[in-house]
Amino acid sequence: LISLVVEGKLVWLRGSTPPLVDYVSKLVTINGELYKSGAESSVRNENIETITEELLSLIRKVKGVNSRIKSFRMALRSVWSEQKIQEIERRLEMFREAINLRVVVNFRTQFDLVTLRLEGKFDNLDANARLLLDAIIDCRDVFETKLEEQTETLRGFHANTAAVARAREEARSYFTDVLRLLNVVSQDRHESSQRESEKLQETMLRIVEEMEEQRALIERLQRERERDPSLRERLDLRDRLNTAYAVLFRLAMVLAGLQLETAEILNYKADTYGPYL
Repeated sequence: LISLVVEGKLVWLRGSTPPLVDYVSKLVTINGELYKSGAESSVRNENIETITEELLSLIRKVKGVNSRIKSFRMALRSVWSEQKIQEIERRLEMFREAINLRVVVNFRTQFDLVTLRLEGKFDNLDANARLLLDAIIDCRDVFETKLEEQTETLRGFHANTAAVARAREEARSYFTDVLRLLNVVSQDRHESSQRESEKLQETMLRIVEEMEEQRALIERLQRERERDPSLRERLDLRDRLNTAYAVLFRLAMVLAGLQLETAEILNYKADTYGPYL
């Protein structure tokens, strides 16, 4: 425990020797500066005070003009921000129109490709139906030829017996019934498949017509938007365009589903008529 007298006061210090020596040296330095300057504050504090007074003086000089400059800057920034926002909005509208046009063109291209594929499949279906009928006719000719050969053979061995005649008639009746049954089954299958194909084709044509109507509506709304309408009209046109694009997208999805169903029917026909070809 060590006591010191600082500015006429008795100060008690407690601690180890190195921190105590450092503290005492700082006190001596500060007291020396105060003694040389004859003032109550050190040189460092006076410099800080001088700089502070200069800054306050500059602030008082600029403060009267600052409000006008600040208001002018805020007004200029507000006008610039509004112009920038309008420019960004116009650019976004241009990007949106470009994207919508690309989507419509893509839908149209896919629809044309699907139409060409469906036309080719329907042509193949008609060709397969003709081949099926030709195969049935050929089979009937083969059956009749075999029947005639068997009849001639039986007639040569048993020309004078009634049993030969009955066997011939029974065989003819049997093969005739078989051929009739084949014709009926093939005709029913062909008609059923043809009806399903025609129904799907009519549905797809109606969907295509509705898609064309939606495209025409979209083009008309885009032309109306190019006339620089008011803000409320522009918002209404935007909502109507979004609705038209949503309807067009749903119609495209339905058309794709019908195309898959048509493909399944065509595969079913190939599997059904394949054994007879």
